[in-house]
Amino acid sequence: MIGPVDFDRSVDYWQQDKWSGQFPVKWHIIKDVPNNLLRHIILENNDSKPVTNSRDTQEVKLEQGLQMLTIFKNHEAETTIVEDFDFYEQREKALQENRRQQQPPTTYPQKLVDTNAQGPVADISDAFAKAVQLKDTANSGTTPKAEGASAENGSAATAKVEGSANLNTGPVE
Repeated sequence: MIGPVDFDRSVDYWQQDKWSGQFPVKWHIIKDVPNNLLRHIILENNDSKPVTNSRDTQEVKLEQGLQMLTIFKNHEAETTIVEDFDFYEQREKALQENRRQQQPPTTYPQKLVDTNAQGPVADISDAFAKAVQLKDTANSGTTPKAEGASAENGSAATAKVEGSANLNTGPVE
């Protein structure tokens, strides 16, 4: 580790999106050590599981860490993870493409509605329009009435509610 942790930085190469943050490192040795060489090292602070069951940020105590370093140093590696980078890069691209394709579309097509009602629907529309499109009778002080309301001329009208319940006028929708 050659610098501080930047918790505001997010990276896309973790299998799960729950981890965030990044810090710079300098690699000194890249060596492929098989898990079976490390499986006998048990971590009491991880439910007494083998070190091979550990995940990122797992604390390893000094004694177990020294055992791991000794195995790492003495192992004669025949392969290196650097040889596998192309494979992992292609796999990651495929995973990202699958995730992108599985996301639901952000917009949904709008269904057009026929506004030219005919038959009984037109009668219901006219009756409904008369019921909701009320207009204030200017000087009479009487109950509001419907004026020129029909399904064909569906303009919004204003209504005045008498009494102290509502002193505002506005479109009735």
